[in-house]
Amino acid sequence: MAQPVATAAERRRSPREDCDHAIHVVTKQGPADYVRLTARCFNRSDNGFAAHVDGTLEMGKTVGVEFQPGLSSPMVQLQAEVVHINGAMHGFKFFAPSDTQRIFISKLFREC
Repeated sequence: MAQPVATAAERRRSPREDCDHAIHVVTKQGPADYVRLTARCFNRSDNGFAAHVDGTLEMGKTVGVEFQPGLSSPMVQLQAEVVHINGAMHGFKFFAPSDTQRIFISKLFREC
C-alpha cells in the first residue's frame, strides 16, 4: 500500500502568514565586499519567511536581513539561511533570533 505524500503545509514546523513588507538582504560577495539587495517579504512563520529578492543568492548561504517594523521603531538586523530558491522567490530560515528580535519580527508581520 502506498504511503500518502505530505504537503508542504504539513511538513512545516509552524503555520505561514501572508504579509507584504519591504526588507533588505545583505550578502557578502568578497573579503570586504557586501551587497545590499532590495526584497519584498510576502509570507512568514516563526521559523522563517519567503521574499521576492532583486538579485541572486546562493542556496545555503547565511545572509543579513534588515527591516524596520514601524516608523518609530529602530532598524532590526538578524541572520537567516537561504533554504529555497525559485527564480526571484527565496525562502529563508531564521538563525536563533534574540528575544528582542523576536518581538520586532512579530511586530513587523502584525503590521503587514
